[in-house]
Amino acid sequence: MPQVNPVNEQIRQRVQACLGRGYDYTYLYPGTAAALPIGIGGNHGPVTPATDALRGGGLTGDGLATGMILAGAAQPGRFLLSRAFYEALRAVAPSRAQALGAAGVFTDRNVRTHELFALDPQAAPARRRRLIAAGTLAVIGILGLGFAARSVVQALLVVPPAIVKFAIKPDGEIYVDGILKGNTPPLTSLELKPGPHSIEVRNTTFPPLRLEINLASAEETTIKHTFERPRAPARAARKPEPAEKSVGDHFRELGRKMGF
Repeated sequence: MPQVNPVNEQIRQRVQACLGRGYDYTYLYPGTAAALPIGIGGNHGPVTPATDALRGGGLTGDGLATGMILAGAAQPGRFLLSRAFYEALRAVAPSRAQALGAAGVFTDRNVRTHELFALDPQAAPARRRRLIAAGTLAVIGILGLGFAARSVVQALLVVPPAIVKFAIKPDGEIYVDGILKGNTPPLTSLELKPGPHSIEVRNTTFPPLRLEINLASAEETTIKHTFERPRAPARAARKPEPAEKSVGDHFRELGRKMGF
């Protein structure tokens, strides 16, 4: 019985992956891949029963001949399979076919080329990695398209803001809808959403400025104001009081009234 060693274990695994019963063919049947390392060729094609006068009944045909050619091209302990074998295996057992990888092209002595496949333990993991990578890229692409479409929609739906400029002297605190936005100066302008707003400019020394405005999209407006103390009302000119009448004035006025 063949020894259990790394080489025979590798052969057992390959036979198991392709044909099944890897242990039997490797260790229980002397003269197979373990006891006498041989090259194995596999093909899928037509065969015909045939009878030989010396050897008795058997099979013949192109399918068998191609398999023998591949077996002759295989190194000891290795499987070489044809494209026809690979396609037939993939049709009935796709998971088994994933264990095969391309092994090059062989040209026989009749100048016929054969595309070769061999057992490749890395073929299935590599295929899974490619599928995972392709799936990941597809997901990223879908998400990217979603974000791009969202950005386009948002750009189309965005309403340009209105701009309110301030020219306040000497200075003031800007309140918009009751919320402090900053001091002017240095604040000189604000972007506001279109629609109605309450604007208030406060100065601790002077009465505040209050405005109600209704802004349109992309509208620009300027609020100008100078804080000043209220002017006192002008005093009316006083009429001069008449001079006090003397005694002679009283006698003259009495004479005029009596007709003198």
